[in-house]
Amino acid sequence: MALERRAKRNWSRVACRLVCEKRTMCSLSRASVCPSLIFFSCPRKDALTDGMYRDFPDSMTTAWSAQKIASLLSSAFAPKLTKPMKSKSNEAPTATIDVLITFDKSGVSSHPNHISLFHGAHHFISQLAHNRPGWQCPVDLYTLTSISIVRKYTSFLDSIFSILALMVKKKQMGEHPSPLLFMSGLGEVRTAQRAMTTAHKSQMRWFRWGWIALSRYMIVNDLKLEKVVALKHDE
Repeated sequence: MALERRAKRNWSRVACRLVCEKRTMCSLSRASVCPSLIFFSCPRKDALTDGMYRDFPDSMTTAWSAQKIASLLSSAFAPKLTKPMKSKSNEAPTATIDVLITFDKSGVSSHPNHISLFHGAHHFISQLAHNRPGWQCPVDLYTLTSISIVRKYTSFLDSIFSILALMVKKKQMGEHPSPLLFMSGLGEVRTAQRAMTTAHKSQMRWFRWGWIALSRYMIVNDLKLEKVVALKHDE
């Protein structure tokens, strides 16, 4: 929500590939995802919810292919990457976005699907810089920081620990700042809660009520800028 504030003049796109094996399930997911985006002031037309992707099962035991995730990101945000660069080029890499945000390597909840998104995003950024010597990657990759389960369910109290941790961390300023700390007010917390309970009803299992009531991520979120090296020839 902080990124979508009008004063920030940001334009967001949500890469949401539906994971479902039946069209009825996809229809249900679309009916939940799109209204949720409206709660966060993200235009419905920017939700990329087309197609069924059996390569990405919702599973606690299955890791997704980093290459396939990178391919989906390329088709959405960097169409030129659909044709791999086999030799070096003096042309600058291009993309339709300048920042990509996803989970960190621990996936916040250690969910293998979340962790796979981290590796897929890394692969995508690496591909952008591949065979483009002398050019800076046009997309910054920021990841949501994972914390201990004790801190995760301390609600607003974790804001104290987060601020203290930020004070002692090494900081990077300028055009690519890191880390970034976002804190939600009461109104923003209620908006996030309503996005789950009112719009995203298909995901509201019993345990999620505890999550939206106690999770610090409803109030405090911090992002870290990832350092990504260009993809090697044999990768």
